[in-house]
Amino acid sequence: MAEPLGPAARVQGSLRGRILIAADADETDEELAELMESGPVFPDEQGSR
Repeated sequence: MAEPLGPAARVQGSLRGRILIAADADETDEELAELMESGPVFPDEQGSR
């Protein structure tokens, strides 16, 4: 019998209770949103990291 080509099929619900999502995961971080919308497109000329 030939071996399967890929990984075994996943079973729905097998990770139930193992993955936790923070209570505030759907809240917007205003500081991060501001940086993404109006922050610099290119790094400064010094190239600092």
